[in-house]
Order: sequence, then C-alpha cells, then structure tokens
Amino acid sequence: ASEGCNSGNWSVLQQAIQANRAAGIVTVVAAGNSGSSCSTVVDAPAFFLESLTVGALSTGTDSIASFSSRGPVLADGSNRRKPDIAAPGTGTRSALNTGVSNYGTKSGTSMATPHVAGAVALVISVQPKLRGQVATIEGILEDSAFHLSDSSCNSSGSPNNVYGYGRLDVKAAADMALTVASPQSLTFSAVGEEGTLNVSAPATASWTATTSDSWIAIFNASGIGNGTVNIAVRYNAGAARTGTITIARRNYTIRQEGLGQGGCSYALSPGSQSFSAPGGNGSFSVTASPECVWNAQSNVNWITITSDNSGSGNGTVTYTVASKAAGPARKGTINVSGQVFTVKQK
Repeated sequence: ASEGCNSGNWSVLQQAIQANRAAGIVTVVAAGNSGSSCSTVVDAPAFFLESLTVGALSTGTDSIASFSSRGPVLADGSNRRKPDIAAPGTGTRSALNTGVSNYGTKSGTSMATPHVAGAVALVISVQPKLRGQVATIEGILEDSAFHLSDSSCNSSGSPNNVYGYGRLDVKAAADMALTVASPQSLTFSAVGEEGTLNVSAPATASWTATTSDSWIAIFNASGIGNGTVNIAVRYNAGAARTGTITIARRNYTIRQEGLGQGGCSYALSPGSQSFSAPGGNGSFSVTASPECVWNAQSNVNWITITSDNSGSGNGTVTYTVASKAAGPARKGTINVSGQVFTVKQK
C-alpha cells in the first residue's frame, strides 16, 4: 500500500489526479525508492499517465541514484515509460520532524520532486499565459531537460525508463517558456503566398519551428534568441484548410483560403464603436460561412487586436484602444477581409 491505496484499489486517487489535470494543475510526484531493479515504479500515483513522475539523480552528477525506481510500469498493465524526468535527490537539505527548526539531509525521490515542482512554478511565473496549460508546461520541462540516454529497462536513447527525458534544466525551461512568436495566426489566399512569424526569445535560447502539414513549407526553421521563421503555403485548389506550426511547444495557426470553396462574404457587427480619451476595450462579431477564412488588421498603432487576428466562419475580434492626450479626435480602422470596422476616439 502507498498513499493510503491498497494494491489494485487506486482508481479514486487516479480520478483525483485526472481532475487536477482537467483543472489545469500539474501534479508532480516521486517515482519511488524501490530501485535499482526495472519495473519498480509500482506505487500510485507515480505510475499514472496523468502524473509528472520524477526520478532521483546522485546530486552533482548525471547518474541515477541506486534507489530511484524505474519503469516500465507493470502495476496497471500499461508497460508505460516512467519516470518522466530526473532531478538531484541525494544529500538534500530538508526539514526534519524531530523538533522546531530542525534540519538535516535526506535522500530519495521525494527530495528530487520539489525541484521539479519549483520549476513548474518558475515556468508559470516567467510566462503567466501558460497557467493551466498542463501538457505544454510538462512538454517544456521535458524538451528543455539535459537529455540522458540509457539502454536498460526495455528502453534506449532518450526518453527512457531510467532518467525519463533526463536532468531537469530550470534555466533552459524558463528560456523556452519565454520563447514566443507573433502573430498567433496567419491567413493566406488560395494562390499560395509567403509569410513570417517573428520569434522573441532570450539571447541564449535555442528554438526550432516544425509542422506536420505537407502544404506548409518552413524556411529559417531554427535559431537562437530573436529571429524570424519564413513560411510558404502551396496553391490550394480545394476547400479552405487550417494547419499548425509549433515553436517551443506553442502552436501557431496557419489558415488558407481555397479556390474550391466558392465566393466568400463577410459581415461585421457592429460596424463601428466610439471611445472617450481614456480608451478601453471593445469587440465586434464576424459573420462568414464555415469554410471562409478571414484576417483582422489594425491600420493604426493605438488600436491593438487582443484576440486571435484570424479565423474561419463566425468569430469575434477583441481589441484595445490606447488613451490619448487632449487634442483633436482621431479615427482608426480594423480591416477584416475587405470589411472595415471603424474606431473613433474623442
């Protein structure tokens, strides 16, 4: 038994971990201290798919601690790879239960786990937009880890059943969290065009742009620090289509009109909005057939589109109007596939 769960009676705990994940909470758990044999990740919730499971390194080295439990998981019959990542877990300073203000050193995967929990908090701290995005946060920690290969326990290379993806690298994880591209989406005509995603990243952060969509070609696919990703889309004789480019575990949407979709028409409601000098937030609706794609662009720098700047079918565009000093009124527009939304500010 572990964590109050008898063997084979851990479904309630698993439901709780699944609920955590659905609520946007990353659940970081210790792999266990039953190594060095394989298939020793045997206690719930360490072997759950929904847990981020941590193995222990001998502190100051990239060697797995002898006691650290390994995969593959046999407890639930999944043959799942575990752990997911590793962190220092020997001779770690820890509070003791022997009295007030008593500290000592402890070893175990429970000493490695707080390193990873702290890394989760740091990733969210440097990039608050990631809050609640469990899979993305986990992916950032795994992709940025110092990968450690191992050929034991029915696995090879990285990830594996000893180190998972390897040693936690908190600085690399923070850099990856800060690596973002803009705009969030691009829209192209059916004849095929070129476009650019602008990457903003810390000076030492490396990144790569990938896609699984064959009709999207990527140029300048990798870089370090700030950079650009040039893309091109092929001629589209069929219906409108949507694809994805992934950079630093974030997805950017690529939409393209299709010659086979027939004529598209768009309507905006309302057609205008007025603001006083302090500015504020606004929105309008786009009405279009489901197969018709559209792109929203502001023609002035004091109107900022805050929603995804493109879509298909019906959608909503939100925007912010900056404050202005005393002086004459001003007018700007947001263009949506040939339709004009007017913003006036006194």
